[in-house]
Amino acid sequence: MRRILYVLLATLCTATLVQGQTNDHVYRSWRWEEDPGSPRAAGLAGSFTAIADDASASLTNPAGLADLPRTEAMGSLLRRGSGTIGPGDALGSSTNLGLVGGTVAIGSRLGLGVHFSEPRDINLNLAPNALPDSTLDAGFLQARLRTLGVAAGYQVTSHLRIGAGIARAHLELDSQDSVLRPRGDSPLTTMDATGADSAIIATFGALYDITPDVRVGLSAHTGGSFQVSRTAFSPVENRTLDQGSVYELREPDVFSAGVAWRLPASFRVTAQADLVRYSQIRDALDIRRDLVPSDYVLDDGVEGHIGLEWARIFNPLTLQLRGGLWSQAPGSVEYVGPDLSERMTFQGSSRRLREGFGASVLLKDGVSFDTAILLGGDRTVLMGAARYRF
Repeated sequence: MRRILYVLLATLCTATLVQGQTNDHVYRSWRWEEDPGSPRAAGLAGSFTAIADDASASLTNPAGLADLPRTEAMGSLLRRGSGTIGPGDALGSSTNLGLVGGTVAIGSRLGLGVHFSEPRDINLNLAPNALPDSTLDAGFLQARLRTLGVAAGYQVTSHLRIGAGIARAHLELDSQDSVLRPRGDSPLTTMDATGADSAIIATFGALYDITPDVRVGLSAHTGGSFQVSRTAFSPVENRTLDQGSVYELREPDVFSAGVAWRLPASFRVTAQADLVRYSQIRDALDIRRDLVPSDYVLDDGVEGHIGLEWARIFNPLTLQLRGGLWSQAPGSVEYVGPDLSERMTFQGSSRRLREGFGASVLLKDGVSFDTAILLGGDRTVLMGAARYRF
């Protein structure tokens, strides 16, 4: 028994402590941002919580699954353009699967949904950034998030629907940050961070019809925590600075409230407010180099969305046009302390306005085609999808 206790004690003493996201400079331009789950949501600039009437409801508001009268299959592609963020860092372009999903109605009150999506993909080249000590800070960061989940929506009364979903989110991350000599020809230190970890996330939602033309929606999305492994080495000293520590990369929770209002002449107005818990990222920061944690700032953000959609029947099809605006809150860590190197590295971000535009063509045989473009932010996003209801 004593031997077992000794083994347990030794294990506890040698175990690597899991901390939160670090202030390593590889995260200087990082912000947790996910693209909308469908072209219709992107065309309305994210104002979709009170609508949620296609297979992407599994992601946005699973209560909407209770309103789908037929089985639906949906597939979408997403093109992320290039861009420049932070202190001259370059975002690479990519084409990815947006969402593959399906729904099935069981009776008149219950709807089930399943989805596979890639809401985040980033390939970031950290441009050489001159620091006050005449060294250069450069590197790269690549990250991709994929989710696989199921959801259900249930009609409680003729006015109220509720829903819930659960998903396995998988994050793959690879990054490197190097401090270079002034000429940039050899590194003084090199930090590598990699991760391939999964987390269980959940989505809850509700829809309520105040009148036949006015509907309100609520949703809550819990964020996951993903473990990342870190090593650091100094070629100049030929010494390992970090043999292998582990920290967590935090996805913030998001709470949304929206309203959709049908107007005459086939118009519909949508509005939505999101509370993004960015402070969860700040609270999980593992601050290195003996700096003061309170000097790193990232507050919760309130984001607003507004959208307008118009529909017209042209036999044998229906045409829908939509547009929207998205006021996006700052989402990057800012350093406000006295260290000049950290001030030049973690500059934070400001509130910005994004614009969404989209169109849908609905055919009588149940086939629909959706397209959208989302402008502003770090880069332009193009989306296209096909849906089939049968």
